[in-house]
Amino acid sequence: MTVGDGTTLPYLTKELVEDLLADPPDPNNPFLVIEREEQNYVQTCLDSDGVYELEYREGSEGEHFRVHTSDRSLVRDVVWAWSTDNPWWRDAVQWRNVDLTIEELSRLRECVTAELAEIREQLAAVSEMIPKISEVALTLSVETDGSDDGESN
Repeated sequence: MTVGDGTTLPYLTKELVEDLLADPPDPNNPFLVIEREEQNYVQTCLDSDGVYELEYREGSEGEHFRVHTSDRSLVRDVVWAWSTDNPWWRDAVQWRNVDLTIEELSRLRECVTAELAEIREQLAAVSEMIPKISEVALTLSVETDGSDDGESN
């Protein structure tokens, strides 16, 4: 089991799941992942609006499902049931297949948004430099014009 601050925990109890959901070790990355093997996991992440994104995957891309809920007790119970092989978790919520196309578009949108923010910052910095550059260019132009006039006479 891995939590948002990168800590791997060697064991799991229902109380520990509750504690980790109620008070994540890293509030900036409030997620919990329990993995049996590669691509076989249950995970949850708390969004900034207080809604949990709860997912499970059983190998292939077609076996990747998600649900959103604000019910922390439900998230705890589903995570615990999954981790203890209690089949209750499968019918406890209405799982929806993760559409990888939408998922990929969402990730792409996040990347583009981050890139645009960086470009805006760089443009703002350039905009701040333009008056200084113009002033230096004008000064050099005046100095050059003055020295040319002196040399020409």
